[in-house]
Amino acid sequence: MGLSHQEVQPDVQHAMPRTFSVALTENQGVSIKYLIGEKLVSSRMFARGEWSCGADGLTLRVLDRKGPGMDKIPYHGHFVHRATLYRVNEDLYLKFERRSEMWLAHVVPQWSHDVEWLRFMGEHARPTTSLAAGDVLRMNTARQAFLEKYLPGKGSKAFAQAPDGSWGWAANRTSPRVAAEDAIATCSQYVKPHNKPCTLVHIDDWWTVSQ
Repeated sequence: MGLSHQEVQPDVQHAMPRTFSVALTENQGVSIKYLIGEKLVSSRMFARGEWSCGADGLTLRVLDRKGPGMDKIPYHGHFVHRATLYRVNEDLYLKFERRSEMWLAHVVPQWSHDVEWLRFMGEHARPTTSLAAGDVLRMNTARQAFLEKYLPGKGSKAFAQAPDGSWGWAANRTSPRVAAEDAIATCSQYVKPHNKPCTLVHIDDWWTVSQ
């Protein structure tokens, strides 16, 4: 998974693509690598107890530290950073979560919780402007809903479609994963028995199909 040079530096003709890779090791660890072009820039190994994999994706414990410290004034705290990766069609999404519980001067409580989302697009991802709804969506009602309701929607959103023309969408969700799940669930309600299931055709501002 990665970012092409157009997404990284659109005004630089010879900018290098960015690539993000995940691999399991023989000792049940996880290897993470970040490359610019074909050059390895950064890598890290996570031992078996530092990662887990479930319905929410692959979660890595990047930092888990507790104890006293000094930042202008003394404090005692617990800091946890976690990264969760999951795949939606050809794209890889990364959720980076930072939690901290501190007691400034060992007395005054202070808490924080920050969440950041990153997307590493697959080779077949296409921006919304590169395809028209009529190129992808089979039904006129789906095209109308896509243009009039889905595109203006806020937050994370996803649009799903089945080969028989059934469709469904979700918007104003907290993450691409939630939007994708809700869109698939809505679309699946209309699929006829024994027909092929719904798949995602659009997430946020990107088509997930190549035609």
